[in-house]
Amino acid sequence: MATLPTEITTLSAPDGTALPVRIFHARTGRRRRTPAIMIWPGIGLAARYFDRLADELAARGYHATISDLRGQGDSVPKPDGRSRYGMHALVAEDYSAVDELVAQAFPDSPRILLGHSLGGQLGSLYAARPETDLAGLILVASGTPFSDTPAPDLTVLRESWAVMLDRSEREGFLADNSVVGAQSLTMVRDIVELLGSGRYDPSRADLNYEYAMARTTTPVLAVEIPGDARVPPCQTELLLSKFRTASITRTVLDTPLGHNSWAKAPTSVVDRIDEWLHSSEIVERPGMEPSARQPIP
Repeated sequence: MATLPTEITTLSAPDGTALPVRIFHARTGRRRRTPAIMIWPGIGLAARYFDRLADELAARGYHATISDLRGQGDSVPKPDGRSRYGMHALVAEDYSAVDELVAQAFPDSPRILLGHSLGGQLGSLYAARPETDLAGLILVASGTPFSDTPAPDLTVLRESWAVMLDRSEREGFLADNSVVGAQSLTMVRDIVELLGSGRYDPSRADLNYEYAMARTTTPVLAVEIPGDARVPPCQTELLLSKFRTASITRTVLDTPLGHNSWAKAPTSVVDRIDEWLHSSEIVERPGMEPSARQPIP
């Protein structure tokens, strides 16, 4: 049976890009304050790729949304020479707009951001913004792509992005790529800068994201995929090290499901998420009185 969202709402980015949001309503009503989990894909992946994940979350009693990164999936138009957005715009504009939409749609729900790969890196930046009020941040197969020690895979990645940057500089944007899709020139520059420094200092940023991440207290769950060559443990470690004051939980799956393909068989990932949300008391236990809940830092 096809997994379909309850509804699809389309937002508009400041540059006019359409941003579809796939909404899955919880299918059980076992909680007074049903959490809403906002899913963001990795680079080059469409939101619909994560429909099974959202459906599994809905079956467990969570509201879930999936949003396309600007210019990916069903988001239109695709990047071209006129596109000026980069990491900061996606965080401050798109992530913010979806968060506001979910807050209005589910006003009694604690909101949790779930980001895969690049979606998790951007989610980390969003969690650090002063106006953000997330109950939790979940990172799946996500890390900072940098190492100060020799790393053959990272060297190849840097070389590949250097080639893409050269092409983007000549053409004004990165035309559709089989791995990362089409990207704006600013986005390519931001990624190349990150690969070279390991620091989040995106173009046109309105705050010091590294400083802000070090001070956010949003609880973080990192779910790692064993054997993930794209995001080895050292990259996850580097991303998590930027959260100096947050409560961090790190868990590794038992099976090497693949950097992307875990989303097609998401049960084990959702098991870890469900366990964390209950153990951290972001989710209320049955019969739990409001006064007995631990506050989210």
